[in-house]
Amino acid sequence: MADNSNLDKAVSEYLLWLIDTGYAESTISHYERKLVHFRDYISSGTDSLDVILSRESITGYENGCTLKDCTVSVWGLARYLYRNGRLTELPRRNQKNLPILYETYLSDYQTNGSVSAQRISGCRKTLHLFCSWLAGEGYQLQKLRIEQVDRFLKKISVNYACETMQCHRSCLRGFLNWLYQKNITRRNLALLVVGPPQYAVAKPPRFLRADEIKKLFVVIPATPKDQRTLAMLHLAYYLGLRPVEVSRISLDDILFSKQEILLPTRKSCNPISVPLPTTAIKAMADYVINVRPDSDRRNLFLQLRAPYGPVQSSSVCSCISAWMRKAGAPGSAYWLRHTYAQNLLEAEASIFEIKEMLGHDRIQTTSRYLKIHISMMREVLFDEAL
Repeated sequence: MADNSNLDKAVSEYLLWLIDTGYAESTISHYERKLVHFRDYISSGTDSLDVILSRESITGYENGCTLKDCTVSVWGLARYLYRNGRLTELPRRNQKNLPILYETYLSDYQTNGSVSAQRISGCRKTLHLFCSWLAGEGYQLQKLRIEQVDRFLKKISVNYACETMQCHRSCLRGFLNWLYQKNITRRNLALLVVGPPQYAVAKPPRFLRADEIKKLFVVIPATPKDQRTLAMLHLAYYLGLRPVEVSRISLDDILFSKQEILLPTRKSCNPISVPLPTTAIKAMADYVINVRPDSDRRNLFLQLRAPYGPVQSSSVCSCISAWMRKAGAPGSAYWLRHTYAQNLLEAEASIFEIKEMLGHDRIQTTSRYLKIHISMMREVLFDEAL
C-alpha cells in the first residue's frame, strides 16, 4: 500500500485553514469525510502530491466513486496546495472541447453578452448536443437548413422538459444568429427557430402596486444578511437592475458624494450613469460600513462567510425573493424590474427611453415589460386622478 503521509499532512493543514478562515462547521465536517474517503481510495504507489492530485487522478476517483459531489473538497484541497506552492501545477477539471467555430462563438458570447458562467455552461451543453447530432447525420454548418434544425430539436425533445427545450432553442437562436452575422450561413435561421404554439397561457402583470411597494420598505433589517439584501433591493427597485447586474456592481462604480452610479456593462453594451435616491445611498453606505467584510475584492456585494467571494446572481434572486415573502409582497426579484418599467411608463417616458433605461438591445424585448397603464386607465374610465 502506498505511503500517503504527505497527503495526510496536506489534508490536516487544509482543514485547519478552513477553520481559521471561518468556514461553517458543517462544511468542514463534510469536507473532512470526503477527503478521508479520497485518501482511502488513492493507491498511486507514490507519495508525490503532484501525482496524487493530478487531473487524471481526481477524474479517475470521480468516475469510480458513488458519493455525491465527491470531488468538491478534493479540488479545493488542490487549489489550497497550489496557492501555497505545494503543487507545481494547478489541476483543472476536464472540459469537452467543441470545434473551434463553436468555441469562438462561446468566447464572443461571454465577452460581449454580459452573461453568467452558468449561462455559458448551459449553452456549451446544448452546442455539444447539436454538434454531435450534425456530425452523426453528416450535415455541415455552412449548408444548414431550418428543416435540419427542426429535426434536431424534435429528436432531443423526448429527453427534456418543455422549460429545458426553451433554453435549447434560445441557445440555438444565439448561435445561428452569430453564424449569419459572420457570413458563415447565407440565411439567418435564428428567425425561424420557434417553439410549439401555446394557448391560454397569458400571464397577469408582474409588477407591484403602490401598497405592495410600501410593504417592502417598512421591514426593518434584523441581521447583516438583511442589511445586504436591503441594499440590493434598493438597486433592483430604483434602477430596475437585473440580478446579475446587481451582483457585478463594483465599489468603483458608486460615487457616494455625487449620489450617482455607473453601469458600465449592460446587456445592450450601452454604459449609463444614473442618479441614486438618498434612501438607496443610505442603505448601501450602511451595508458597506457595518456589514461588508474586509476584502481586497472590489465587488460591492460579497458573501458573508469565508472566503468572502462575490455573490452570484442566484444569491441576489433568492435574497430579494425571501425579503419579499417576509414583507408579504408577491412575486420575485424580477418583479422589481417590471415595476421599474411600469413606473417609467406611468411617468410618461417613451418606449425608447424605457428601452435605454432597462438596458435592452431590442425594443421588442422592452414591449414585453410594459403592461396596462393603470393610472391612465382609471383616469379615463372613472375620471379619477391618482
